[in-house]
Amino acid sequence: MGLTETDLSLPLGAARYRWGSLIVFFKGAPVRNQTLFQELQHESFGQFAWQSNAEVRESLAFMHEIVHYQQDLGTGVGHWDDNVRRRHIPDCLLSLRVPVSRTDLAFPFARHDEDEATNGDLEYAWFVYEDFLLEKLIFLHNSDVPASRHQKIAAILALELGVEVQPEQYEFLLPESILEGEAAATVYGTILASQATAEARELIYAHSGMWDIFEMNPAPVYQATMQAFVGGYPDLPDDPDWQPRSAFDLFTFLIDLSCAHPCPEWFEKHGVDRTNFEPGVKFFRLARALAGLDLTGRRAIEHAFSSDDLEAAEDVLLERISFDYPKAREIYAGWVEHYTNDNHRGDNRVLATRLASARYRAEVKPIIARKSVMEATMAGIPVLLHGAQGGHQVWFGDTIIQPTEQTMLQVDAALDAVHYELVTAMLDSGRFRCPLATRSLCGSAQNTCRHGIDNLRLLPEAPGCHVRVQLEVNGFNILQ
Repeated sequence: MGLTETDLSLPLGAARYRWGSLIVFFKGAPVRNQTLFQELQHESFGQFAWQSNAEVRESLAFMHEIVHYQQDLGTGVGHWDDNVRRRHIPDCLLSLRVPVSRTDLAFPFARHDEDEATNGDLEYAWFVYEDFLLEKLIFLHNSDVPASRHQKIAAILALELGVEVQPEQYEFLLPESILEGEAAATVYGTILASQATAEARELIYAHSGMWDIFEMNPAPVYQATMQAFVGGYPDLPDDPDWQPRSAFDLFTFLIDLSCAHPCPEWFEKHGVDRTNFEPGVKFFRLARALAGLDLTGRRAIEHAFSSDDLEAAEDVLLERISFDYPKAREIYAGWVEHYTNDNHRGDNRVLATRLASARYRAEVKPIIARKSVMEATMAGIPVLLHGAQGGHQVWFGDTIIQPTEQTMLQVDAALDAVHYELVTAMLDSGRFRCPLATRSLCGSAQNTCRHGIDNLRLLPEAPGCHVRVQLEVNGFNILQ
């Protein structure tokens, strides 16, 4: 169990999104500068005109990963996890400083090291890693969720249902399934609502495993949450006003509400068990409230959607839940205050971007039912991509962020990621892939930096290697 991988990606897709990275990585595919522009055209005109398998794969991957990008940068869940990493990773890393007496710098460091000079530090690092990171981070792959967290989720679900539940019964409510389910449903709903040329239609159905939510595997990750949701509405297809698209809009609407997670100060003030804000627990309660609506309640939801008043729909559901959840607008206002008062913010572009994102939610659009490419542009999110040509921003010129600021945002995000990747390599995965190298931001990077270093001594020489310099400045004794 651990944090060895935090990627969210499409089956057979051309891209991946690493949680917390703020950049979409395209794998081998030569992502083109017109990618975003083409997807905006597709959404605006509701028609796809793909002409090759490569275009379909790139387009589907981009639509899927941009949802994860917005989940990270635009929801309380993403803000919370960024805050947890920012608060605890440096403490954990400093506890892993190796004394001169240590000769073995291979990853991962043994938990019970024979060198007594490192025992205390390693044990404290493991304490921070397990009791703070693994317990507090919201997004983990389903298989990495700690037993203690399972127990808390199961206890709440048992109270809601009146019967005991086992982990295999609620896997569809774990964070990975929730986040992947929303991304899959968003792409499926977009394609369902669009037209396509005959050639494009033939191409899209040849790649159904990348977008048809009911064919995507593994099923517990991509399909199960949507299947459970739809299963609660056996009568809906008989409703003359119900359309297939409606289920997907409702589904992604509920997930966006479920990802409205308060800031740390809110919990300090209210003393509430944070398990109530597990995305799956909140989604479960919202879905049950929706399923329990009478015809009047359903019509109220439909009217709220048709009039684009999603806060009214939120009110209808929250009134029917026994737990007193704050509204999304209030939650994001709390995050604005959190980032405004954050003494660590300084000139960090990542925190400045998160502040702007939280302000958009608090002041303009607290609920986003469908995290489309168009929605990302409306929110002013700088969409950063990395492909075979290196990192770049896909946008209309520099209307949102200047080239220098764009580079600094990438650098700040990469530097944050360096600490995270170092800790997971030292304690868990055994392999450090340098974010500065994978994003083409380091002139001294070697192939081993990109593919994985398993020993601190393999870092390039200082002063060219920023990672080596920073480690040595902070007390790591890395001898050649």
